[in-house]
Amino acid sequence: MSRTLSLALVLAAAVPAFAADEAYALKLYKEKDGDVIKKTKKMKTDGTVNVAVAGMKIDEKQKGSENIAYTEEIVAWPADAKRATKLQRTYEKVDKTNDKGEEVKSYLVGKTVVVDRSKDKPAYTVDGKAPTDDQQKELDAEFNKKSDDMTKHELMPDKPVKVGDTWKIDKKKVTAAMGDLQGFVFDEDKSEFTGKLVKAAKKDGALHGTIEFTLKFALTEFPLGPNMSTPADAGSEMTFKVTMDACLDGTMPGEKVEMSMKMMVKAKLPMDGKLEVDSTITGTETEEPAKKK
Repeated sequence: MSRTLSLALVLAAAVPAFAADEAYALKLYKEKDGDVIKKTKKMKTDGTVNVAVAGMKIDEKQKGSENIAYTEEIVAWPADAKRATKLQRTYEKVDKTNDKGEEVKSYLVGKTVVVDRSKDKPAYTVDGKAPTDDQQKELDAEFNKKSDDMTKHELMPDKPVKVGDTWKIDKKKVTAAMGDLQGFVFDEDKSEFTGKLVKAAKKDGALHGTIEFTLKFALTEFPLGPNMSTPADAGSEMTFKVTMDACLDGTMPGEKVEMSMKMMVKAKLPMDGKLEVDSTITGTETEEPAKKK
């Protein structure tokens, strides 16, 4: 009996070691026609911009926020497409403030929007009608942007990884998706884009776990306005960190994401001036399956 018990204890102790050494082919759930997802997004901006020119100093605080909730139905998602070509959203909440903490009016609250992205430029209807100019502008800010060219699926590793492993994210794909950061220029060689599998475990027959993505941009130019920029001092950086809890074998929808963007920039300005930016954006996004109404 004692020998049997000893053997059982040895085997039990070995199980976690074998499990930790297992390599997983990671895959996120891809939404399909008919899927209905409840999505929420909360973002907060907190930072300062300090400018000194010709003996004058300007210290500007940045305070902004977003609190958005909507239900989204996938109407059409072709098998060979990166994203849905047609979807329907019903907006329950859209609360926003700008960098000065002032309320930004939304024209979509309580509205049902159909977005058609089957052509080069997205088209919309709002409650079955053509959008107003204000609604068009608000929708374009989300759907008509180049950064939509890269999806979260392209951040995943192209080979199986173990818990604790890291992988490099394709710099060319990240670079191509940065079109909306107009005026920002970064050194691709000095920038680093990585993913890491933090934990993974089987639950109810599916693989669940946590992934961390870190996108670190080494900035070389900082925008001052339309068609204006200034060289950034060495060490200027913009870093995105994203932690995602999700099903990692692609079988189940739903995820929770925590994110942060930290930007620290120093630059010289004309007339012996200088610019310093220290800004942080934090937020969470959640997705969970919902029933069609």
